[in-house]
Amino acid sequence: MGSARMKVAILGASGRMGQALLGALRQSTDLELGGALVSPDNGQIGQDAGAGLGWRSGVKYSAGLAEVLAHAEVAIDVTLPAASADIIAACRSSGCPLVIGTSGLGAEQRGAIADAANSIAILPAANFSIAMTLMMGMAREATARLGPAWQVDILETHHQHKLDRPSGTALALAEIIAGERGKTLAETLECIENGGGRKDPGSIAIQSVRSGEVAGEHTVTFGEGSETLELVHRAGSRAAFARGALLAAAWLAPQDPGLYRMEQVLADKHR
Repeated sequence: MGSARMKVAILGASGRMGQALLGALRQSTDLELGGALVSPDNGQIGQDAGAGLGWRSGVKYSAGLAEVLAHAEVAIDVTLPAASADIIAACRSSGCPLVIGTSGLGAEQRGAIADAANSIAILPAANFSIAMTLMMGMAREATARLGPAWQVDILETHHQHKLDRPSGTALALAEIIAGERGKTLAETLECIENGGGRKDPGSIAIQSVRSGEVAGEHTVTFGEGSETLELVHRAGSRAAFARGALLAAAWLAPQDPGLYRMEQVLADKHR
């Protein structure tokens, strides 16, 4: 007989990303659904979590966080920032490793994540796409090699339902570039609204577009004089993020307590 598959809890299972994760779990040969958390006012509580995908998962939607985590070896959080504190506390209490894909987290939530890393393995990521993880490394290298004379612009486009702007991925890219230049994000970030121009040529400028059902597009442009360099990533669907999130979950589950990054997942995968 083959070894048992690892059980994964999806927190925020009825949302767009949660559904993408359920679809990816359905196809997985290494992982299986161990729990599916939804909000207390969700009308699907008690129904099979795979029903909307034409799949009998054997796991019912639940609003009970402790119940959902009780049957999981690792959890993936794709809820809203307001739920972050309770989820982190519950995972610490149960000892469940936690992958965090919630966007729009503030300083307080990031502090709670860092503190939780003393007790459990935890991996927050602005973007779980494998290709985007590689692009972040490319942005870091380009910044180091091109130097501060090159102007940096980031354009991000997402579906009309996305609440936060700039996207967490755009901010992560900007933070990488700022750090490589020896500065903080707060010192260099400039958010441009409604197609306006930048005020500071030395800033890292981000423009955000919300339109249609775009899963996610990010373009980083380095410009200087008569030439430009563009790094572009387009996600055709949320399946790209789901695939990376499951990879991260499988990698994180056996790790010791600590704060981990998606780059470490890929580095181990390709050893």
